[in-house]
Amino acid sequence: MFRRPTSAVLTDSLLGTFLGFIAGLVPGIHSNTFASLTLIYSSKFSNPAAIIISSSIAYTIANILPTVLLGVPDEETAIAVHPANQMVLEGRGFEAVTISAVSSFLAVVISFLLYPAVWFLGVNYSAVTSFIPVALIAISAFLILTERGEEFGGRYSAWRKRFYALLVFTVSGFTGIVAFQVSEYVTDPLGSILLPLLTGLFGVPILLQTTGGRIPQQRVRFRLPDSNAVSAGTVAGFLVSLFPGVSSGVATVLSTVGIRGREEYVAAVSAANSANAVLCFFMLISASRTRSGAAEALKQLGAFPSLFEIVAISTLSALVALPLTLAVAKVAFSHITRLQFSKISLAVLVFLIALTYILTGFMGVMILFVSSVIGMSAPLLGVRRVNCMGCLIIPVLLYYL
Repeated sequence: MFRRPTSAVLTDSLLGTFLGFIAGLVPGIHSNTFASLTLIYSSKFSNPAAIIISSSIAYTIANILPTVLLGVPDEETAIAVHPANQMVLEGRGFEAVTISAVSSFLAVVISFLLYPAVWFLGVNYSAVTSFIPVALIAISAFLILTERGEEFGGRYSAWRKRFYALLVFTVSGFTGIVAFQVSEYVTDPLGSILLPLLTGLFGVPILLQTTGGRIPQQRVRFRLPDSNAVSAGTVAGFLVSLFPGVSSGVATVLSTVGIRGREEYVAAVSAANSANAVLCFFMLISASRTRSGAAEALKQLGAFPSLFEIVAISTLSALVALPLTLAVAKVAFSHITRLQFSKISLAVLVFLIALTYILTGFMGVMILFVSSVIGMSAPLLGVRRVNCMGCLIIPVLLYYL
């Protein structure tokens, strides 16, 4: 695919890595934004495909930072907000970042080994898509039925919690349907209706809860992720990369099935996120089908990179983004402990409302408000916030039924 000198490919790959890293740091900006802009201005770059691939990989490694530092989610990290926030409150925020970043890096590498499976299933594509509704229904049922009752809550405590989980899941799903219906009113090219939807469900409740006091002193301690959690996340990313219309957000839900520990939760979500990014490129070159905004941009460019090119660029991007993420986290945590929770929460909340209005307009602000109410209801009812991912699962399920 690349006809330019190796030095030009390297330069554009590093540029893409930098852009993806910046996108990961800024709430509300996705690597797909840069993929779209690169597509529009492709004539300005020597190797636009290298920029698209590298920015996509770097983004999946860096996007844990606003989740941990600010409690601001995106589609890929939404359900990791609460576990990561708890680790910050214990002075283990840097551990959360290291677990996430290393998990993402390992998932990128492991994903290379899955290319033969992607190729085989891509060839037998029609058989794969028939399993999507069954898989989504099974995931939904598992999320709801694994809710546990209170220890002394009585005979029907568990079923009461499951009813509450079903209620949160269903209402979140209805909100997601409405949000996607009104997304046509979002005209800003940088805007996405997922910003207010996921910020309300997962971000705002955390910001409203973390009030008073100061952020505890953060220990700079490097911690490797659990290998089983990384494997589970990578497999989830692999499965979702096969299905049209099934987003990486659903991959993160699938990756956490059966996982309870906070550290394992963060590792699985991060691995699913990065594995999905790589495997979507594999699906493009093996079956000419797109599963992500970045892959769609490559297809519109008419750029079908070779397996070696995807592996080389992804590896380079991951190798650069990993230490950058850890370095920024170390600096950020050394300064953020001087600030009070209430001031940070208020500042971030105001920023998110303003950003939502700028990028998605009044309709986005309304979605933010409604989804925030739903997001706060989950802990009040005593059920897990992951049930709010019905906002993505139900719309996709209805699409296939």
